[in-house]
Amino acid sequence: MFHMARPQLPPPPRGPPEGPRGVATLEDEDEEPGDPEEEEETEEEEEEPDPEAPENGSVPRFVPRFNFTLKDLTRFVDFNIKGRDVIVFLHIQKTGGTTFGRHLVKNIRLEQPCSCKAGQKKCTCHRPGKKETWLFSRFSTGWSCGLHADWTELTNCVPAIMEKKDCPRNHSHTSTSFHAMTNISNDLDIIFRPLSLYEEFLAMIKLPSELFSVGYESY
Repeated sequence: MFHMARPQLPPPPRGPPEGPRGVATLEDEDEEPGDPEEEEETEEEEEEPDPEAPENGSVPRFVPRFNFTLKDLTRFVDFNIKGRDVIVFLHIQKTGGTTFGRHLVKNIRLEQPCSCKAGQKKCTCHRPGKKETWLFSRFSTGWSCGLHADWTELTNCVPAIMEKKDCPRNHSHTSTSFHAMTNISNDLDIIFRPLSLYEEFLAMIKLPSELFSVGYESY
């Protein structure tokens, strides 16, 4: 018996068949020019790039809303601690105000430093040689105007508080100058603020169920 060898076929050509120069192939003939109206709609659908959008999947870029000049940031305030001036610290939540407030009463070099006793939340900050308070803050006068009082509340509240019996010597015919100060958040606040609020939420839900008189057990 004889076995006939299979004829070897040439390899298939790579790519689409090329027609002669100047002659369109069948695929070229099937292609029709695009509709000009559809091209216009495609151009209209293209959105303008967002200047605040992250580039190449990077962290969102912080765009400041208030551009303070160097003159504003390095401004010198003539605070007279021996006179009638009072510093009012506006405590904004989640901006490091608690830490900064402690520094105000414990880590400032003064002729007469604030007196902070163990076990007490408030310190006594008197002017040198006087029994007058020069600092209005959480750790000196407490939350006298309410918890985290805002600018409007402090403006209407602080003068009256300083004239009360807690600070009787602050009330006189000489006008008092109030110097407000505060902390603001930075670009990392977008990350740390939600985490801090989440920690506060966890601490709240772990409180004893007796504090919640709703008839349900705490989770």
